[in-house]
Amino acid sequence: MENLLRYQWKPYLLYGQKRDLKKNQLLYRQGELGAGFYYLAEGKVTIKILSDQGIERIVDYIPEGFLIGEQGFLEKPYMTTAITETKSILYYFSNETFQEMYKEHESVRILYMNSLIQKIRLLAETVSLLNSPVELQIAHFLHKLHHKYGSSQIPINQTSLAQYIGTSRISIYKILKQWLKKDLIYIGNRSIYLLDIDRIESIFKNDSTLSFEANCNYSTKEATWVHAVPQQKENLNSWESYLRYGERKFVKRKSILYKQGDIGKGFYFINKGLIKILTPTSERRERILDIRGSGFLIGEQAIDQMPYFSSAIAIEDSVVYYFTIDQYKNLMNTYPDFLLLFANSAIQKVKILLDGIILGTVTSEQQVAFSLLQLMDSCQTNEINLTQQELADYAGLTRITVYKIIKKWKYDQLIDINKRRFIIRRPDVLKKYAAV
Repeated sequence: MENLLRYQWKPYLLYGQKRDLKKNQLLYRQGELGAGFYYLAEGKVTIKILSDQGIERIVDYIPEGFLIGEQGFLEKPYMTTAITETKSILYYFSNETFQEMYKEHESVRILYMNSLIQKIRLLAETVSLLNSPVELQIAHFLHKLHHKYGSSQIPINQTSLAQYIGTSRISIYKILKQWLKKDLIYIGNRSIYLLDIDRIESIFKNDSTLSFEANCNYSTKEATWVHAVPQQKENLNSWESYLRYGERKFVKRKSILYKQGDIGKGFYFINKGLIKILTPTSERRERILDIRGSGFLIGEQAIDQMPYFSSAIAIEDSVVYYFTIDQYKNLMNTYPDFLLLFANSAIQKVKILLDGIILGTVTSEQQVAFSLLQLMDSCQTNEINLTQQELADYAGLTRITVYKIIKKWKYDQLIDINKRRFIIRRPDVLKKYAAV
């Protein structure tokens, strides 16, 4: 996907403002209100995220030929910080300029969205590997950079690699030393040279790539089509005019909407119910990436027609609208401002995944509190229809750890449990726990 997108923005550089930046110059800072985005013509940019505790983590490296800071277009705060690693040439596209561009060129709308989907794919893979062995994470990351740069020379030092993985430089050094002895890599000129990409790929593929069916006990029964006129809710207003283009579908509890690894053919809008998004991890567990209720999109990654990186399962009986890739393209072509609606959903997914990366650096209580508050927002209620195991899979913790925390909070009357439901009594107190 990275190579398919690389340099595709070049025909539109005439609309941008050229900027020559020195090494270590700031493009934008996390939390700063966005007013546009960038295209990197020459150089390299590092993307970082900072927790409230001051823990900094690298989440991406951008080589030339890609977009940076796409969330700035919707005038939302930047979720990350972008800094030039080398002397760089960029083109800046202000909100006003991009509005003119996407209304005039359908291809601009498609490229912009595919760039966002690429970011979501990268972050989803990172979150699914958070608790994996360090060697596996290194192999996965270097393999991704190999495809992104289109070269076996990866311009990264051991300190930066440690910041990306979220571990110590000593741990990185020990593993790379072993790889040197095995002739997997060579280190020199502030770069890591991949000498045997197939063997490096096998490190994470043999350990972490799981078939979804092997781990899933859910029903694979097909969802059924229904054609009754839906009752509209106030929170669905932004999608009202587009629902007629989708096909209404009733989904029974535990039914699978799509599976990880299947080639994407469309996405869904949740009209009613609750859907969980999950992916296998290297520990032979499932990591719940997201849980969504009415008014949200799922499966947007299908628009790049690459395999789904996650699976979607109904937690309860639900009603969804299904949009094919062709319908998506027709909507983009017919209604240029449809881009705003679709991009907003994708940017929400980026935010959720970045939060997941930050949560890996905080205490278990913070992770559980943040997860419950996030679920309360997604489900739009203080009653969350989940088991303790599902909450553990969502927070990336063991069931025993979650049980101990929930037991304490139930005693303190912060939450209650009733028939598979978490009832959040004191969200104000959980917010204090969740400060990340």
